[in-house]
Amino acid sequence: MRRQFFELLPNFISDARTSLYFFLNLRDTATPPTPPELRGYLDFLIRHTFYELAYYTWLQLLPAEQLGNAGLLFNGSFELAPSGLPFDWLISSGSGVTATIATRPDRDTERAVFIEFGHGRVEFQGISQVTMLSPGTYKFHGKYRGEIAGRRGLRWRITCAGATAIPIGESPMVVGIASPWKDFEFAFSVPKADCRAQHVRLVLDARSPSEQFVSGSIWYDELRIVRAE
Repeated sequence: MRRQFFELLPNFISDARTSLYFFLNLRDTATPPTPPELRGYLDFLIRHTFYELAYYTWLQLLPAEQLGNAGLLFNGSFELAPSGLPFDWLISSGSGVTATIATRPDRDTERAVFIEFGHGRVEFQGISQVTMLSPGTYKFHGKYRGEIAGRRGLRWRITCAGATAIPIGESPMVVGIASPWKDFEFAFSVPKADCRAQHVRLVLDARSPSEQFVSGSIWYDELRIVRAE
C-alpha cells in the first residue's frame, strides 16, 4: 500500500520536492524508504529532467555505510548488491544472455559483474548507471577477462541524458579471448551545454541482427571514473 502511494504521488503534486519531504521524514524511522518506493520518484524526476533533485534525493536516502562508494561512479567494484535505482547499477539480462553479480573466480572474497551469452542470436539489455559529472575531461578505467565469440563485441558507452544517442565517449570493443584480467581505459569530455546528467552503459555493439549472434562470457570489475589531469 505504501509503495502504491509513492508511485502515484508524483502525479498529484505541483512541487517536485513534495515526495522528498515524505521520504526524509521516514528516513530515520523503523521503516525507512525502500528502493522500490524510491524508484518511481527518481524515475519521475529524471523523466522531467530534474536531475539535480533526483541525485540529491538519492544521496540523502543512501545508507550511511554506502556513502563512501558515492564517487563519480557508484559501486564500481560491485561489492554492494545493486539497488536498481538510477544512480546505482541497473543490470538487465535479455533473450539468450544472463547478467549477474558473482564471486570473482580468482578472489573468493570479491565480486564482479558476470555476463554469459548462449549460442545464437541474443538481445542484451545492458548494464547502466546515471552519473552527474560536471563539465570537464575524465577517464574511465576498468578490468575485464573472458572470451567473446562473434562479429561484434561489448563496449562501455557514455551519452548525455536527454540528448541524442551520440556518445561522448566509449571504450574499445571487446571480442576474442582475454585472460588473465586486462586493464582498459578511455577518455571522454562532458560538454558545458545539454549534458547535466549522463548514462553509462555496457552495450553489445551490434549494428544489425546478424551481428547479434554472440557466445561466450565476460567479467568486468574495478570500474571507476576520474578527472583527467
